[in-house]
Amino acid sequence: MSTLATIKMKEWDTVALRCQYLQDDDTPLSLEGVTIKSSIKNYYNSPPYILRVEIVDKDSGTFILHCEENHLLPTKYKVDILFQNTQTQTRISSDTFELLVLPAITSPEE
Repeated sequence: MSTLATIKMKEWDTVALRCQYLQDDDTPLSLEGVTIKSSIKNYYNSPPYILRVEIVDKDSGTFILHCEENHLLPTKYKVDILFQNTQTQTRISSDTFELLVLPAITSPEE
């Protein structure tokens, strides 16, 4: 059984995940003609949060996923990314990975 890659953060932290679209040999792929969708969801079947995609460099396949929710509760979340080529109508999904949100001692609301 494989384990999921896990990114750790604290509650109240800003979620901005820098990503890159790569071939199997880690060569960058262009995002020309590619749409990207991503969601984050906890393991308790609550509705997912849709992540906003910011393209950083289309040629190198670099982008950032932003979660507009400013307070993710401490728990494990699962995330994946869907790439769709608008010219060929092919779809490729990333591996699912985890975002582990740890409890914070200090809150910005205090």
